[in-house]
Amino acid sequence: MLVILVCTPSSPSVDASAASRRVHSLSEEKNPGDVSLNMTEPGFNDETNFMYVKEILAAINEDIYPPNLQLYYHNHLEKMNSATSKQQTMALQVLNLLVQEQSISIEIIAERLDVDEYEIKVILDKWREFLHLESRGAEIHYSVYHASFRDWLRQQMKSRF
Repeated sequence: MLVILVCTPSSPSVDASAASRRVHSLSEEKNPGDVSLNMTEPGFNDETNFMYVKEILAAINEDIYPPNLQLYYHNHLEKMNSATSKQQTMALQVLNLLVQEQSISIEIIAERLDVDEYEIKVILDKWREFLHLESRGAEIHYSVYHASFRDWLRQQMKSRF
């Protein structure tokens, strides 16, 4: 079955939402229980992740990380590294915790790394476009903006170390 995505400036979320529901339906038919293609999970925002929708549509019959999506994620990682180049060692440790956890607070990161919370906040602020923030009581918990990107980052970190 062919899914054609039409996106107009006045209604990007309507068309992307319909496509994401259809892709989810198709992926469930082809891979029951496979959450790696689930674009309806919390944190997925059709309007800001249109590239993800496009690449997943192209990948339904291919590998989980098609080359264009890998390149897209690689560019994200390069931007993250560039933004924190002066704190590279600390940033790598923070990223390692972010990919291990579903969601984590600055306080927990600082405690685990035995550093000042301010240093962690500086790094996370520089990565804001790649993170999802969730208020839990008085704390803000951070997570990588999409589970697929988090999984890809985890794979990259394992292959490098």
